[in-house]
Amino acid sequence: MKLNTPSDEAAKYYDAALSQFCGWYHDQSLGGLDKTLERMVEADPEFILGRAFDIEVELGGGLVSPRTDKNLAANLDELNKMVERKNGLVNEQELLHVQVVNHWARSELKQSIQVLERLATLYPEDVLALKLNQDTNFFLGTALPMRNSLAASLARMSEKNPLKGYVHGMFAFALEESNMYPAAQVQALKALSLIPRDTWAIHNYAHCLEMQAKTDEGLKWMQDRKCDWSPCDMLACHQYWHTALFHINNNNFDEAVDLLDKEVLTRAHENCTSLDAHDAASMIYRMELVDLFGKTNKKADKRWAGIYKVCKPHSRDHLIGFNDAHYMMTYLGMNDLERARELIDTIDEVPSFRVGQTVLKPLLKAMYHFKSAEYTKCVDLLEPIRFDIIHIGGSHAQRDVFEQLLLVAALKSDKTEHKRLGERMIFEREALHGRRVPQTELLASA
Repeated sequence: MKLNTPSDEAAKYYDAALSQFCGWYHDQSLGGLDKTLERMVEADPEFILGRAFDIEVELGGGLVSPRTDKNLAANLDELNKMVERKNGLVNEQELLHVQVVNHWARSELKQSIQVLERLATLYPEDVLALKLNQDTNFFLGTALPMRNSLAASLARMSEKNPLKGYVHGMFAFALEESNMYPAAQVQALKALSLIPRDTWAIHNYAHCLEMQAKTDEGLKWMQDRKCDWSPCDMLACHQYWHTALFHINNNNFDEAVDLLDKEVLTRAHENCTSLDAHDAASMIYRMELVDLFGKTNKKADKRWAGIYKVCKPHSRDHLIGFNDAHYMMTYLGMNDLERARELIDTIDEVPSFRVGQTVLKPLLKAMYHFKSAEYTKCVDLLEPIRFDIIHIGGSHAQRDVFEQLLLVAALKSDKTEHKRLGERMIFEREALHGRRVPQTELLASA
């Protein structure tokens, strides 16, 4: 793909950054992804697509918002002024990427998708646009648009594109989230035949096994491919999270807690990224729901502290609903009820954050009431939005924690109707998994 920069150095760093971004790894010879992007901008400060890429990565990381981060707001303002200043020298592809950045910055993710779809139509070799399309649909919980867009893009993309393997991996995820597991596994294996260390493809194959409750196969898959996925440090924590899920559903409770402590929490503390913080918060929350720490005689204290430090400054960001839900877990885990209430009360300050008003706010309130042992209130808030929670984003596997929350709250509620709901949800899980997996057994006895 031709880049609109006179600097060969900037183009080289753009390509290197895009490979790292799609491959979920840091090229240490270049100082990692952030340093690569920094060098790209230094090589050509007027490189519009490069500047947009830099901000897109920062926004997608989920721990900054121009509402609360002055540096990010200044960079975005500088980019917009640069576009105005260069006037007719900015091409359409660059202008569209700048539109994507601005929509993301205002929490207008649906509008971002519309622009990204146009990019996919006009520039089928723009792998950055495809990656951002996948990521944005992920945060909207919209699998079908993601699936269809990637299907069309793959068909039009040249076989000579060195990053096409990564697009097969992205397509695998879209298919898995569309419950098309055999097709997803085919695409994941195709991706790995082209790029053996495509950690996202490995991850997406594991998703298929997780959703089908194939725990033995899942554990073997993660172990057999560990030499490929472990060097990809941006996703390694999440891969250990999936491995821990397989262990829980294989009655290996001690192994699951050990992975949480030795890998997930350690990496979350060291990396300070939103994805790693989500993984740690979600795993602790799941384990506390069913008292897994008590069942394994492993104390639960101090696990929340490190993750809380990562999430503490973001109670007013309201950029991505999925992030806010995990921030709430950490605030409640540390008994910071004041910050938890602030997270809820400031949602209305961002009118464009529509999922916040309709879905996220009742979800956060339900979590708050569960923390206070007000199980009836929790169920009354959570049950009506049960099938809308998909719109806060995340994968089916990640959002299952909220299904588990509703199930446990329903069984603990004083209302007979709620208890029957909890019992029905147990039958649902058994039917969907084809058997009563250990996780369901834990939930039933919580």
